[in-house]
Amino acid sequence: ATRKDAIEVKALGSKALAAIKRYQADNKLAAAALFEKIANGSESFDDDGLAKFIASLPKAEGDSAETLSEEDAKRSFRAFDDERAGAVNLAVFESLLTIFMKVVKDAALTEGLTIKDAKPVRRLDVGEVVQVLEGPVKEETTEVDRVRVRVMRDNSEGWTSVAGN
Repeated sequence: ATRKDAIEVKALGSKALAAIKRYQADNKLAAAALFEKIANGSESFDDDGLAKFIASLPKAEGDSAETLSEEDAKRSFRAFDDERAGAVNLAVFESLLTIFMKVVKDAALTEGLTIKDAKPVRRLDVGEVVQVLEGPVKEETTEVDRVRVRVMRDNSEGWTSVAGN
């Protein structure tokens, strides 16, 4: 029964995290700003805070998946609270939202979102690891998805394309 419960909690946590990330992307929020909304100005949030936030989320257009019930949202909290502290602080929350990508093809890192007008920061080499800070955002003129990243090697920041056109 314990193993089955752990599997269910993990699945509920994935659903909750997907809903939170969708809200973050739709509202272009940094992790800290999103945490502020969930924690309601506090230094941490508990299962009640998470359940209230998830209940307040609008249902995504074309989303056939059912929304989490209040009970399921509270159970999903256990997937966020690895340390079983009963609360999730900003550092833990940010670690849940952090996305890393590995460069698979040489690419340019630029200052701005638009490829045409942006000044280059530097080249990204194959194998480098970047942390996604924002995006993906579709660049208007080329229809290419771009992300704002921080390069782990030297902490340089800028925009790069996720895939070529």
